[in-house]
Amino acid sequence: DFEATAHPRGHQVPRRTCPASATNRRTSAMCAARGQSSREQAGAEPAAERQRAAAVYSMGAPISRAHPAHALLARLGSRADQEQWSAYLPTLLRLPQTSRFARGARSSTDVSCADGDMEDGTPPSAGLIPIRGRVWTLAQQAHGCRWVQEAFHNAADQSERIALAHELKGHVLEASRCPHANHVLQKCIVMVPAEELRFIVDEVLAGGQAAQIVKHKYGCRIMQRLLERCSREQVKDVLEIVFADVASFCKHPYGNYVVQNILEKGACDDRHRMLIEILDCAVDLCTTPTGCVVVSSAFGALQRPGQQDLAAKLLEEPELLVTLSCMKQGASLVARIMDALPDLDRKRAVAMLSAEAEAIAASRHGRTVLQDLGIGHTAPGKEL
Repeated sequence: DFEATAHPRGHQVPRRTCPASATNRRTSAMCAARGQSSREQAGAEPAAERQRAAAVYSMGAPISRAHPAHALLARLGSRADQEQWSAYLPTLLRLPQTSRFARGARSSTDVSCADGDMEDGTPPSAGLIPIRGRVWTLAQQAHGCRWVQEAFHNAADQSERIALAHELKGHVLEASRCPHANHVLQKCIVMVPAEELRFIVDEVLAGGQAAQIVKHKYGCRIMQRLLERCSREQVKDVLEIVFADVASFCKHPYGNYVVQNILEKGACDDRHRMLIEILDCAVDLCTTPTGCVVVSSAFGALQRPGQQDLAAKLLEEPELLVTLSCMKQGASLVARIMDALPDLDRKRAVAMLSAEAEAIAASRHGRTVLQDLGIGHTAPGKEL
């Protein structure tokens, strides 16, 4: 015989039924008794064990961050102790939430989560986290760096922000290379008055690693914020380092962002000087993808006469236009060059590209350039 059994997803599932035998009844009764006994034994745990676990916590012993119960307890919140199955969890995990440390905590003075504060990076309620005196420690943590940024943002006045910023003294170089602390250092530069940022510039220059920081994945962000917030007098030495090797920075995957920042937001004299440097090495820069991006930014920073001069300089190299047409970053640069050229020079450039249409059409970026210029080409071969 079959009977319909309700399925959790709503549809009916047929289930075969059979008379309950004496053996089945005895087995069920034994399992129920065993489960009830285990629950009673777990519920009767001596208070001394919980006190010993609390003592371990007070000594700062960390819980394994990979324990799957963390995510479950974070979702349940205060309901965790109300569930019957919570008696089977490890003792340390069944302590009240007010005594559990947030991820990354190392001692009883570290960040603690109160009721309602999640361990998923959400900043705890105001007043529960002692940021002062622990800025650098928290800044190196994935969640702690967010709390420090919130502290900068919610500070009552500039004196509080300055006090937080001074705790980063001696750690600027390390923070500029840290995936977490670099965000804190950026927030510090943005929120603290410019005259209080001198120690950051001094540490960058004192270490003799300014050029390396400009080319670093996170350090380039620090340099951009300094150039945006500090006075010309404060960052003049940093600018000289960039101007000393413009071509190298333009070709670098991270250094080029600092150069573009100077072109877009620098002082008038610095922008003019950078444009001259780029114009001198423009042909060489166009041989690399990042260099093409910088030259394209230079077109945007120049007035119409300057754009024509730069386009004419690039047109002097017959094969350069063809090479740019086949590159992802170069294809957009070709469009800028064509827009800046006078009519006669533009016709000459179109003729150059038409003569090499078959080779250009082998690249999907080249086909886009030919289509935009209205140049016909034969069926492309194997795509590059």
